Amino acid sequence: MDTPTQPAAADTQDEAAAYTVADIQASSSSALDTAATVAPPSALSPDNPPWGVAAGIGVWLASVALLVLIQSFAVVPYALSQ
Repeated sequence: MDTPTQPAAADTQDEAAAYTVADIQASSSSALDTAATVAPPSALSPDNPPWGVAAGIGVWLASVALLVLIQSFAVVPYALSQ
């Protein structure tokens, strides 16, 4: 009774290894192509902030609102006591 279990297992391993190597080569070449087309991040400076116009205006409005709110904590009780 000959049961060729080892040769069949070796053939399957070789096919799987060849398939894996081919996949790795294909994926790394496409990854390298993609990496070559991506621009590096630009340097941050006062002329190139990381936020946009809407965020800048929103932060400014929030700061003005907080200035008014914080001052009202002192002014309103004083005005009511007079």
